[in-house]
Amino acid sequence: MLMVKAKIEDLGQIEKLYGDCTDYLNQNEIYQWDDKYPNSEMYKICIEDEELFLFIENKKIVGSVVLDEFQSDEWSSLNWGYNEGAQLVIHALAIDPVFQGNGYGQKALELCEEYAIKANYNLMRLDAFSENQVALKLYEKNGYRKVGTVVFDSKPVNHQNYHCYEKKLK
Repeated sequence: MLMVKAKIEDLGQIEKLYGDCTDYLNQNEIYQWDDKYPNSEMYKICIEDEELFLFIENKKIVGSVVLDEFQSDEWSSLNWGYNEGAQLVIHALAIDPVFQGNGYGQKALELCEEYAIKANYNLMRLDAFSENQVALKLYEKNGYRKVGTVVFDSKPVNHQNYHCYEKKLK
């Protein structure tokens, strides 16, 4: 599997991917994404800023992720274990439901970490919806340490808790 920077001509496929993922999550009563996040305007900005990446297998888009340095204000209340050096943040990691269950999430996470190391980042950070057990297990299995939980008021009531994780790379 390859990780490549998304291009504006990929926008339609990106919208479909995240739409399919949102539908799949909702069908499984995991209400972490909606029409507010992630959305088309975000994809466009992230493509322009070269922060949206696609995971490609056999010339097909199997997933996507945003990698940048943005950390939500809500995170400031947490006692992060590592603060030295550059920090890369994982946002909106998604694997097309058609391809889920085949190790693509694992490989995508490994590619994100490889990218971070090559770009001289010292650690990775992310938040994950507290009810998305598949995602939580993926991060914990790969050495991400849970730092704490934050509440995003912008999310629907009873779906606002997100666990925050970090992993030292070097």
